[in-house]
Amino acid sequence: MDGSRFRAVNARDRNFTPLTIRPRMDQVDASIQRYLGILDTAGKRRGCPRF
Repeated sequence: MDGSRFRAVNARDRNFTPLTIRPRMDQVDASIQRYLGILDTAGKRRGCPRF
């Protein structure tokens, strides 16, 4: 090793458990679906083909 020292971080914002990951994944999925809906709506307005 090169002598580097690193300190572990276990802050609440960076500590993930199966119970905390599931709600966050649900939020991310909902956000993605909202975004895709916006893109779909914008595409329909412009007459873009849907893939």
